[in-house]
Amino acid sequence: MRKTVGALYLCAGMFLAGSSVVVGKIVVGEFPVFISQVITLTIALILIFPLAWIKEGSVFKMHFEKRDIGLMAMQALTGMFLFRVFLLNGLKYTSAAESGIITSLGPAVLTILAFWMLKERVTVKAWIGILICIFGVLVINLTGATGNDARGMMRYAGNFLVFLAVTGEALFTVFRKKISYTDRAVTSTMLIIFFALLMFLPMAAVESHKFNFVAVTGKSILPLAVYGVFCTVLAYICWFEGVARTNTSMAAGFTGVMPVSSVILSAIVLGEQIRWTHILGTLLVVAGIYTISMRMGEKQSDIDA
Repeated sequence: MRKTVGALYLCAGMFLAGSSVVVGKIVVGEFPVFISQVITLTIALILIFPLAWIKEGSVFKMHFEKRDIGLMAMQALTGMFLFRVFLLNGLKYTSAAESGIITSLGPAVLTILAFWMLKERVTVKAWIGILICIFGVLVINLTGATGNDARGMMRYAGNFLVFLAVTGEALFTVFRKKISYTDRAVTSTMLIIFFALLMFLPMAAVESHKFNFVAVTGKSILPLAVYGVFCTVLAYICWFEGVARTNTSMAAGFTGVMPVSSVILSAIVLGEQIRWTHILGTLLVVAGIYTISMRMGEKQSDIDA
């Protein structure tokens, strides 16, 4: 029963993560990147503060090591600030469907970074999974729109920015592995959101001089609220709750829900055309993630033994 509940949490977390790409596509059509994220993270912070207080106690009474504060700041820089800056700017030039598939490369990029930065052993099976993921992304990049015209080149540039966002997200997890403060998931998420908000503020102040706030309507604010509540707070909480009830292999496997979610929602919400290359690319990435998660399962079994 515990694993079943955990699986539901993981599925919900990754579904919401996939929807963030679609919502992000809407957001960049209405707001400048930095202003949008200040609003989004403010909404998220207002929501998560009472949740953290109720679930884990007063943040003001908790003791944090300086090293952990620094690591949470690095998580905010890589996993929220750089991730969102690269992703939202990339979405200006490429489709939400393709972005969703590329963002699901997280496990593959994480495995490579863990090998490089954490000196973790990578099995042959994991390298095969990484190659399958890379091939899946190549399928969607090297087919469909041509790269000879300006539109095609901008699409490639957008997809590359999205890949940089994935790298930032993977670094978020690498720094998470180094942190000793792991028993207060909601509180640490709240602090990461707070640090990220501080990072977005300076450039948001610059953008505010040219942005017409009078033209903002309730309808245009709605995607920001969805991004803050569902794609930030609830996605993180569902993921952390799911991870707490399952093992690493199962959690990694559920990241395959993300590209499926983004492709389906891109068609339903944005009316984007889904080509056969998107479907093939998604299937390849999901297969690659599954192969990598098998490696994680073997590692977990070694630990349990």
